Amino acid sequence: MIEIGKYNKLEVARIVSFGLYLTDGEEDVLLPEKYAPKIAKVGDMVDVFVYTDSEDRIIATTETPFAMVGEIAKLRVVDVNRVGAFMDWGLPKDLFVPFKQQRERMEVGEDYVVKLLFDERSNRVMATNKFSNQLIAQCASDFKIGDKVEIQPLYKINAGYIVSIDKIFSGMLYNSDIFCDIALGEKMVGYITKLREDKKVDVALRKAGLEGAEDLKPIIVEKLKEAKNNFIALNTKSSPEDIKKYFKMSKKVFKKVVGMLYKEKIIEVNEKGIKLITK
Repeated sequence: MIEIGKYNKLEVARIVSFGLYLTDGEEDVLLPEKYAPKIAKVGDMVDVFVYTDSEDRIIATTETPFAMVGEIAKLRVVDVNRVGAFMDWGLPKDLFVPFKQQRERMEVGEDYVVKLLFDERSNRVMATNKFSNQLIAQCASDFKIGDKVEIQPLYKINAGYIVSIDKIFSGMLYNSDIFCDIALGEKMVGYITKLREDKKVDVALRKAGLEGAEDLKPIIVEKLKEAKNNFIALNTKSSPEDIKKYFKMSKKVFKKVVGMLYKEKIIEVNEKGIKLITK
């Protein structure tokens, strides 16, 4: 069965003046001449993306869309009319987002993070940014604390960002766990930090505990190597704001990493700051 909104590997069934008809053995789809390989013969296999054109006909293309069905992407609105918004997704026909699938009314020229769907009623690809309808709450068997996952920030709230986890689940990334710039829709590595009673999942951008602290030791060492006289005027009594600004980590984590480096005799710690021990 040919999947609309996804890549399909199809066989050339016949060649016509305006393109190639491709088949999966059950149904055919046209690959217009302008997208067809210059040299093709019946029986060849071709990788194509299948979607519906402006007249809602199923069509194949060798062009690459910015995203396909099931994926989350940040796309730009190029038009809005009485039924919804239309986004540029890298293909001649813009991607439709009905008003009922918008968290807020979309505006031309603005970028939004959306998930691509296949609408069986209309037999075409559309998008939504109502992620509560698309992402599900965590089940006890899905994760354990410390699991490494793929996350994508979806939208900002006061406490941080609502994120997708492995494109399926919904999670929360708190401001206190953010130490780098966040781009909506960008794929990032995250770690499960808490499985809450309400079945929601908390994630962080770094590993928790001693394992996470171990990974951060090189950051402090490199900062000290770059500093004048291998000394930085920050220590475990410095303000959380200064530590976060300079080392991109929380004071709690900083204290843990500094403690490990001190015990290993890699740094000296005094009331003025920390200094790299050089031999």
